[in-house]
Amino acid sequence: MARARAGNAEFWRYVRSAPPGHRPPADPVEGSNTWSWLRDVVLRSPRLLPAAGCYLLVVLLAEGLRRSPGWTARSGWGR
Repeated sequence: MARARAGNAEFWRYVRSAPPGHRPPADPVEGSNTWSWLRDVVLRSPRLLPAAGCYLLVVLLAEGLRRSPGWTARSGWGR
């Protein structure tokens, strides 16, 4: 998951560095943002709250790993 997050971060760095006049790609999911999974899934089905907590823990661990000083996508294929 850290490797996927690194790829997404690299993609958005590329989009932000595009020269003026180049449009970034449209977001394929209307209204999506960092917390849309909470709004669109968990708030509609509160029984998923334990799964959301587990998902959030995995995402935070993967992001922490991705940002750690010695990690690269090539180090163990991000595992």
